Amino acid sequence: MTTNSAGAPPGETFDYEAYQDHLYLVRTFGPTALFMDRVIRKVARPLRGLRVLDLGCGSGHLSLLMEQHNTVVSYDPALQGVRTTRARRKTRGGCIVGGGEQLPFRDESFDCVLLIDVLEHIRGDVQVAAEIRRVLRPGGQVLCMVPENQRLYSRIDAANGHVRRYSRDELLRVFAPCMPEVLFDYGFPFMRLYLNLLARVHDAVVPQAEPTGLKRLGLSLLSRILIAVFSLDLLFAGNFHGVEIVALLRKPGSAR
Repeated sequence: MTTNSAGAPPGETFDYEAYQDHLYLVRTFGPTALFMDRVIRKVARPLRGLRVLDLGCGSGHLSLLMEQHNTVVSYDPALQGVRTTRARRKTRGGCIVGGGEQLPFRDESFDCVLLIDVLEHIRGDVQVAAEIRRVLRPGGQVLCMVPENQRLYSRIDAANGHVRRYSRDELLRVFAPCMPEVLFDYGFPFMRLYLNLLARVHDAVVPQAEPTGLKRLGLSLLSRILIAVFSLDLLFAGNFHGVEIVALLRKPGSAR
């Protein structure tokens, strides 16, 4: 994968399949991704006994989380990501390769759709949101997380295949007429400072292979420290523009 040092959006030919190895390393060792998992666990805690679509499942981190109390279908355009997810999952459930613009599911077939750090990768985000609304049952929910504030777009976004960052209003327009039950942003000031620094040294610090031995121990310790620091950002959640938006949106209608 080629990093765009100028921070311009990735080209039309971004190799999402090759990106899977990088994604696994980031989700396993990256402090911002590990902290994101904590936030998602908290917001998703009430979501139990549901039929869930993990749209853009990547290497399966969130499918593993949600399958503990739900029936989960893991779905991703990358064959490697779906294979990794299938190998990691502990319960029976579908693992399907496909794009988000035309979902191969019946109307109103899911109670909840996970869309965590996915929408920013997709140029046709409005089309994907329409498909999500189609497969959601009346009263169903979308748990969505996207990067915030286009002015913060950097080489980290380009390296990760992001085509945009969002504001709260933009995200709500994409999913209208779904209404927010939870809506907040986080990451100010500490995660934002960390990402500003990381943008300058991205190629030097992002691991290219799974670390072992002392390097693995050091990364684990550093991540724990940074996660503790990032937790302080939640004190300011919703009061300042951060780096991520979290939304739990409900489709109009009565749940069955």
